[in-house]
Amino acid sequence: MLSVLAYLAVSKRPLFWWAILSLGVALSSAAVVTYLDWTFIYRQRPFIVIPTDIPPSSQDIWRLSSSYPSGHARDTALVTTLAAHFIPRLKIVAIFLSLFVAFSRVYVGAHYPTDVLAGLAIGYLSAKIGLIISRKLQLIKSKKKKDPSLP
Repeated sequence: MLSVLAYLAVSKRPLFWWAILSLGVALSSAAVVTYLDWTFIYRQRPFIVIPTDIPPSSQDIWRLSSSYPSGHARDTALVTTLAAHFIPRLKIVAIFLSLFVAFSRVYVGAHYPTDVLAGLAIGYLSAKIGLIISRKLQLIKSKKKKDPSLP
């Protein structure tokens, strides 16, 4: 996302601040949903139930956190959704990147498929919430510029 923000800062300066706002709102909403999920839903990691080649040192660290939802899938979906919105030609790359990360989390034994699907959904919806709120604020700002008598 840093490279997307850098591109926007250089090439499309007005969009830069809206991208920052969208990212902040999206990350905040994703954090709230994830906190609620981790508070009320705990699922053991697949490698605890299914034999795997994951080193014991990694298993000890991963045992401490819930498998549901996948934070990697959530964050990738969030960032790629925002990147594809602000730079539309990145859409195909963004989709493949999100799917690759989701698949890799299942492949290495860190998550069940439903964990990554939930992560993808939370990330995508959080990004959309960020974009909607950012757009509403953008419309309010443009209306105030046109009519300074508005509160």
